[in-house]
Amino acid sequence: MSLLKKKRRKNISIVNKPQQWRSFSFDDIKLNKPTKIDNPIISGYDQIKNTHKFNEYLLRQASQSPGYTAVSGDKMAVIGSQNPFKTKQGVRDWYDDFRHIPVWGDVRKTSRYSQLNKSLEKNPETKQLVGHSLAGSVILEKQKYNPNLETITYNAPVLQLTTTPQGNRYRFNNDIISAFDKGAKSFDKTYNPISAHSYANQPDGYASNTILPNGNQILIE
Repeated sequence: MSLLKKKRRKNISIVNKPQQWRSFSFDDIKLNKPTKIDNPIISGYDQIKNTHKFNEYLLRQASQSPGYTAVSGDKMAVIGSQNPFKTKQGVRDWYDDFRHIPVWGDVRKTSRYSQLNKSLEKNPETKQLVGHSLAGSVILEKQKYNPNLETITYNAPVLQLTTTPQGNRYRFNNDIISAFDKGAKSFDKTYNPISAHSYANQPDGYASNTILPNGNQILIE
């Protein structure tokens, strides 16, 4: 016991670091052949980052951000109009909805377009934009001048009267704001037009293709 008393425990400092996405590699072995085939590393993050649920989460983060954008890797989400009874930004958003979103307006003059530009300057690695409502029109306008950017929209006020699918555009049935976007994929959600316009409770599945390093697709909806 005296020997134990003489020993002093060293102070141990443990720092908890945020857990990062781990990549898992899968070995594919053919029967009756000893040769091992090298498969590309499939990242868990890559498998979920293009799902509707992930986009919903990122849009929720954008709604709580001062710049109304949220970034994860090379993906950026831009939230739509805010409540005009709660924030000054909401008043400006509703003004932009009626002044600049229709065919007679200029989307580039909206407040959200300016906020998107500032966020892109800080995150030049961005390759994919996700937008809801007003922000859907904003990111589609941005894509016109930056064709390399991919876009995914939800309930965007787009005017397309033909039913030919156009890009990764999604809407919920009974949503009035996106009622004229006939080129968007529609999902059943609710009979309430207000709830139907929300980006929450999106369907399971993939919003866009997830391409592996070898060119194969993990899943396409």
